[in-house]
Amino acid sequence: MTGPQECVAVMRNAFQARRDLVVERLRNIPGVNIPDIGGAFYAFFDIQASLGASKGPQDSVTWCEQLLEKEQVATVAGSAFGAEGHVRMSFAASEEKLTIGLDRIARFLGSMQ
Repeated sequence: MTGPQECVAVMRNAFQARRDLVVERLRNIPGVNIPDIGGAFYAFFDIQASLGASKGPQDSVTWCEQLLEKEQVATVAGSAFGAEGHVRMSFAASEEKLTIGLDRIARFLGSMQ
């Protein structure tokens, strides 16, 4: 903890940029609501608007399973944390991979309309 700290600042800035990318992109997807994110490297967002539709899943577990099956994007159902209707997504990946994943989430949700 007394050595050089430049690498810490570099990683902190990288994670802030990833967080900002994820929040901005998720906020632009209809049917998704996401609060501001603090210090974690997870996004926890509301998908309730996409549940129960005739073409869509009925719960967050099924939502995550279908997203993985159809778009190869791994997320965790909010019900695992006592928050049905929500999904957790890590942003501990490159901005390139996050952009691909977010594009796929948008496509997945668009297919339900």
